[in-house]
Amino acid sequence: MTNALEKITRESEKDVYNVKLDQGGHTVGALLQEIIYHSRDVNFVSYDIPHPMKPTMVLRW
Repeated sequence: MTNALEKITRESEKDVYNVKLDQGGHTVGALLQEIIYHSRDVNFVSYDIPHPMKPTMVLRW
């Protein structure tokens, strides 16, 4: 998972972060979602795996 982080974007009008990972699955997604959710000042966090045959995962908070 060393090179898994592809890009981070921030929507300026809303404080929303999108992180796209090249590797991941539901186990990693649920773990990261739980860690981020329990951080300070986080009201929403989710992850999505757009296609079940590709290991790409998108985190949003």
